[in-house]
Amino acid sequence: MGKQKLNNGSYLLDIAEKYLVENNIVKPHLQCERVSLGLSLMLKEMGIENRIRVAEIDISKYDGKLDCDVLEHHFIMIGRKVLDATASQFKGMPKVYYGSLPMWYNCH
Repeated sequence: MGKQKLNNGSYLLDIAEKYLVENNIVKPHLQCERVSLGLSLMLKEMGIENRIRVAEIDISKYDGKLDCDVLEHHFIMIGRKVLDATASQFKGMPKVYYGSLPMWYNCH
């Protein structure tokens, strides 16, 4: 896979959005682990190296109601960039996010 294609980001965004459509995931709330694992495997089959990361995210960022203080959130890292196909469940985030690690993604 050419680094130029991956550095652009729109290629990865298109792949992630297509994955959501093909798997009939309309509202990805609380499906980050399932989506990230499946998308990660698909990317690896395409020759795109990646890894799953987990972050704790303050509940104030969640676009819904839950009875907890912190969410455990799964997403994909490709190099030093985040590919988050379930980003829309957080306030102010796009449907699919590709970019630098948001400061409020507290990784462990």
